[in-house]
Amino acid sequence: MDIARLTQKIAPIVDLDATSSPPEVIDTDRWLAALVDPAARLTIHNRYIGTSQRDDGWSCERRRVSAHWLILVLDGAVRLRASGRQWSVGAGQWLWLPPGVRHDMRWGSPLRLAEFYLRLRRGRRSLSPIDRVVVGPGADGLRARVDRIADEMQSVSGPQGWAVRGQLLVFFTDLWRQQAGWRGDPRSGLTEGQRSRVLRLTRERILDGIGPSELAAAIGLSANYFSRRFKEAFGLTPRVWLNHRRLEAGQRLLEETSLSVSEIAGRLGYRGTAQFSRQFTRYVGKSPRAYRRGR
Repeated sequence: MDIARLTQKIAPIVDLDATSSPPEVIDTDRWLAALVDPAARLTIHNRYIGTSQRDDGWSCERRRVSAHWLILVLDGAVRLRASGRQWSVGAGQWLWLPPGVRHDMRWGSPLRLAEFYLRLRRGRRSLSPIDRVVVGPGADGLRARVDRIADEMQSVSGPQGWAVRGQLLVFFTDLWRQQAGWRGDPRSGLTEGQRSRVLRLTRERILDGIGPSELAAAIGLSANYFSRRFKEAFGLTPRVWLNHRRLEAGQRLLEETSLSVSEIAGRLGYRGTAQFSRQFTRYVGKSPRAYRRGR
């Protein structure tokens, strides 16, 4: 495996606008095996991996890319037209566009997403387990995995190539688990207006300890019904999803303030520093102190 090629600072360029012949479609087990096969050539576009905030609108028409494009929508919405179908991919959902699919795409602002471009080849053949657009739930639960892959790609020393492949193996396994557990159309969850209100209230009151019952009341649903609809829309229970938002608020406080870890834990409503540190490490992949040192 060419670790240096996989993890170098100036990434091997994936020709994002190239037309591409359809990849060889293989089953999911062979795809997972190929991810950790040293004979399969793996390329990730370094410039486009990780979580980011987009504050300007963007659109493209009749575009094709030569790599797999995975977008995890964390806030906002992406609209896509491909293969005679249209999708509106909202917060909490992910979008997987395989190589060579001609598409129109549009998003507004602001948009918060995690994304990466990936190409997997065996010999001259590009490999894929899908041949059309796939949309699923659980973007919030998958986001941390994308950021961990991005972190692994910051160094060319040591066994980073294997670490990246291992992270990808877990990422795609989790992604298919999320998809398999999703029953029905995404529109069977919350409406776009309800999702927007939930996201706005969460942004405004995450430090006030807002809970699922308050979100349910804000959009006029009973707690049990809200929980079912919420999970269909976001792929996570309201309580788990809100805890992820608290941890992300903790990231911002570590970045933007000089508050101690214990002060941040108290501000976010955790019972103690140990509980906050344990959950933060599990979600972000680093302890709060290590995260702050790495900024």
